[in-house]
Amino acid sequence: MRSVPNNVFFFIKICEIKYLFPDVKIIFLARDLVDRAWSAILMELRNAVRGMDVGEFAQDDMDQRAKEKYLKEADPNQYDDAYFMDRLMHETHHQRSDYASALRQWLKQFRKDQILVLNYHDVSKHPRGLLKEVLSFIGTSDDIAESLGDDEINKRFNAASDPKLRQPIRPGLRQKMETYLRPYAQDFNALLGELGYSWRLNDYSVTE
Repeated sequence: MRSVPNNVFFFIKICEIKYLFPDVKIIFLARDLVDRAWSAILMELRNAVRGMDVGEFAQDDMDQRAKEKYLKEADPNQYDDAYFMDRLMHETHHQRSDYASALRQWLKQFRKDQILVLNYHDVSKHPRGLLKEVLSFIGTSDDIAESLGDDEINKRFNAASDPKLRQPIRPGLRQKMETYLRPYAQDFNALLGELGYSWRLNDYSVTE
């Protein structure tokens, strides 16, 4: 039996959502493309090192020796740029980086006023304002946002605990990733303009 291409499967699922929930509100949270890809590829690497299947969640039950082995093998410095670029160009990450194409698929089935596009940057920089925007979009009072203290609203979840797993991208690798992802960022920014948004993602444009 032939498998369904991912893009076709994605569109079928959108149509299914439209059929079941025609008035649903959709939130599209757009992260910097390089940061998103780096985070996803590192998570993929960590899961592979631990021998985890897709959808599995890690359990913190390793002894010290196993943990040291895991941290060494999951250390991004153990892998060259070619490894990460190969993963970035894989179909999975190619599709996840193409925000504009994905969003256009949703816009074929849903009205513009049913879709809110937000900047992931605001999760850390303007969390209260972002929460108010979400609450307003879904038709709920912003009293929740006002009632939360700064500690609550700035609390991070699901962050990698070990510093070795939170290393920044090497400058040379970042430049290669920016070059590869530039067309996707520019296409998405053009779509944001068409939809009337004033903010833009970094499109890694070369400035003089």
